[in-house]
Amino acid sequence: MVKLKRLKIHKFRNVAQCEMHFDDKVNVLLGKNATGKTTLLNMISQIIRTGLPAPLDEEFRVEYDLVSHSLATALVPTESKVTVKVSSLKHKGPQSELQPDGQKVLPLPPDAGGYDFDCDVRITSAEKSITIRQNAADAPKLRIGLEDGTQNERTAVAVNEMALRSAIIEAIQPLDESHRFLLLDVFVSFSVCSWAYRFDESLDVYRAIVGDGTPSVLSPKLIAIRNAESKASASSVFTRTGLPDQMCALLIGQSKEGEPDKEFRLSGTTAPEFLKQVTDILHFKDAGVQLSRLEKRMVDGKREEYIYGNLRFSFVKKNGSEINHSLLSYGQKRLLGFYYYLAVNEDVVIADELVNGFHHAWIETCLHDMGERQAFLTSQNPLLLDCLPLESAEHAQGCFIACSLKEDAGGESMCWENMSQAGALELYQAYEVGIQHVGDILRTHGLW
Repeated sequence: MVKLKRLKIHKFRNVAQCEMHFDDKVNVLLGKNATGKTTLLNMISQIIRTGLPAPLDEEFRVEYDLVSHSLATALVPTESKVTVKVSSLKHKGPQSELQPDGQKVLPLPPDAGGYDFDCDVRITSAEKSITIRQNAADAPKLRIGLEDGTQNERTAVAVNEMALRSAIIEAIQPLDESHRFLLLDVFVSFSVCSWAYRFDESLDVYRAIVGDGTPSVLSPKLIAIRNAESKASASSVFTRTGLPDQMCALLIGQSKEGEPDKEFRLSGTTAPEFLKQVTDILHFKDAGVQLSRLEKRMVDGKREEYIYGNLRFSFVKKNGSEINHSLLSYGQKRLLGFYYYLAVNEDVVIADELVNGFHHAWIETCLHDMGERQAFLTSQNPLLLDCLPLESAEHAQGCFIACSLKEDAGGESMCWENMSQAGALELYQAYEVGIQHVGDILRTHGLW
């Protein structure tokens, strides 16, 4: 399980310097339109999905702390802390350009664009620690250090997180087993969050699931790879993107000998749990989901790839009639998308205007079913706020992030900060009285 504990921004667009600390469960971003709530959610999503620094084609300097709770083994402790400092600054003069393989260095002309990417990552767990550094101002080296001073280095890598991850894994190989397990365990923890996109205020996630249009979210895929010379299904290897564990296991369980089916279907007792939840909430009798083959292709002349996607959902009403997902209402489509999102993301929820199109009973159910996930939410609707329990003034200060605009020498900047101690105390004291809802209290005291 991964949790974001702290985010400090030194430089990012027109955001004022700030430092935020996050609650392990629910975090709510409060603020008027155009105060950067969606921008902050997107940044949080990027951090949690990659786990490691993710370069952008713009200037920034940020630092953050993450905690990874592993499935403890004899060699890997149960909790690891990841502290990251990362910056991307515009080239000031002739520099060199790293190629995707991280090996070749080519000169750039003096007027060329581009950014210098620096990162400092520290992973600690029990008595073990790993430090990963890359500094463009220094010789272009990626350095791996341990708590005893041991160091390993290799040529710096191109500015993308996948190249960085591969280079780190390669550089750590000569080190001892316990450190390799620590690093790989952290990577596995973050790989679980690779589909932790922002659940947007509209239907972007829903459209990605059903393959409708061109959403910004990566559409779910199941890929079956097998030796072209063998017709036995046992030789197939499955990979997936954005598919829930349970659903993937059920689909693979349907794989038969010979060429994989053109479609897979799960319904009734074999339906995935998230679909059963949606069926109950929407008061349908039954539901099913179908995954269609999108493409069959030959790779290297030896392997066949069968790519499946574009999920199709069907629902059976109480009277026995059946409809497909396209006939659901806006709110029903959004609910289907949200429960699919929960099924894929077992650690985190990042949701913009979660309550859009939802009945108040659905809001309570959604918040309950988020369980122990760390949640980052926004809402202009007080219904969400009224469903949030507050445990103490300290809890209120930790779970509310105030987003606002302020005037400064450079014009107008966005300001993100935890609720003040005085504001949190004022809120909790009014909450304890029990006369007003949370949304009303926030408005009455000018906190929202």
